[in-house]
Amino acid sequence: MALPMSFRTGIGRKLSHELQRTIEIFNNINLFKNLEELHLAFRDVVDLTDPLLLEKLNKVDCKLKKLQIIFWAKHKFLNGSPNESDLKIKEEPRKWLFTLNNFFYSKEIASLSLDHYSEVEYESDLIFEKFEFWEMFVNANLSKLTNLSLSSHDLDLKLIDISKLHKLTIRTDIANDHFAIEIARLYFDNPNLRISWWPRFTRPYDFYSFGFIENIEMFTPDYFQIISCQWPLYFFKSTEISVKKGESLINHSKTPKTLHIILKNEYSIEELFEMDLIQDGYVCNLVLNIINEHEQLQFSPQNKY
Repeated sequence: MALPMSFRTGIGRKLSHELQRTIEIFNNINLFKNLEELHLAFRDVVDLTDPLLLEKLNKVDCKLKKLQIIFWAKHKFLNGSPNESDLKIKEEPRKWLFTLNNFFYSKEIASLSLDHYSEVEYESDLIFEKFEFWEMFVNANLSKLTNLSLSSHDLDLKLIDISKLHKLTIRTDIANDHFAIEIARLYFDNPNLRISWWPRFTRPYDFYSFGFIENIEMFTPDYFQIISCQWPLYFFKSTEISVKKGESLINHSKTPKTLHIILKNEYSIEELFEMDLIQDGYVCNLVLNIINEHEQLQFSPQNKY
């Protein structure tokens, strides 16, 4: 079941007819008592820190086994055009309210996909605040979770428990050696984890991202202590990463102090295009020049703002 949630709201705003309808759709999910798979997209800029909005949403009590959510991160609206004085105003960080624990029965979820964005394609009076995935997981019971997919601009693994996962899929807008090392360290906490790392070269906040995740799951090979990395390998100094053991969630006496992890690439940029996993014009500017230096197939400048 796929639901595109399209609405925009803020504290103190009157509920529009469109917003009322969206709330009704969300609250009607519970009518599907045997629902096991849900794809949920908040298509427009919706403030999931707004208590006036979230108090109108009921908790989804269906015993979902697969859940995918596409959403906007924390943001606030400025009055008029942003200026230097507006940006210097200090406010308390907004609390993330749309959590798995508060709005979903999470105990049966085996496959979870979270895809968040912190930029828009048009001129706006929006300012985004820092959001981290752990804020979605607070107090959530995910005892049956085996497959996790996280999509964001930067690598975001802070406080994410991967110790019992079978597969972890990561999508980012940028790649570098620092990210590669942080990903490789995950094998200290879960030596059997299957990891894949893909570029997120797609239109910011596209409802059809549901299909991208499914394609990635289908095309990802299954390796042991090898990162399936579909970022071009010229982004990294070496395809072999040596990481020393630091603090980990699980301490096993037989775990080696140093791991040597390989980055293995299966698909070229051209093949990713053919697999509909790249949309031209939506490559982060930080990596655009690097790709165009190495590829015969040239990318267009980033299509935003």
